[in-house]
Amino acid sequence: MTIEKRYNRRIPITFDVQIIHRNRCITAQANGTSSTGISLRDKALTIPTGRFIEMSFNLGAHQWQVFGLVIWSTPEQIGIMFQFPQPELFETVFQLKSTLEKIRENRRAPIAAHSLPC
Repeated sequence: MTIEKRYNRRIPITFDVQIIHRNRCITAQANGTSSTGISLRDKALTIPTGRFIEMSFNLGAHQWQVFGLVIWSTPEQIGIMFQFPQPELFETVFQLKSTLEKIRENRRAPIAAHSLPC
């Protein structure tokens, strides 16, 4: 069991994110999202902490364009704090995650045996 250090709930969900930094476009994968930030994963993320970046992604029926500050960095992952809280984004992620979980549950549910009429 781990102790949660965040102030806001994080939802683990994966989707593609385009990072725009220094006139370069880098594709990364979101790892988890909250209303105040996002963690991104890629094999070669080299954006140092303290850098301001722009992110663009499609989620739900909306094209998101969000700005944020890199607050931590490893060779394969970065943590971004959004410039402004994104409660609408969090709600969208929550709804999508709930929908995906329901679909998975329905796929795993056993098919009920029906008796054939004589």
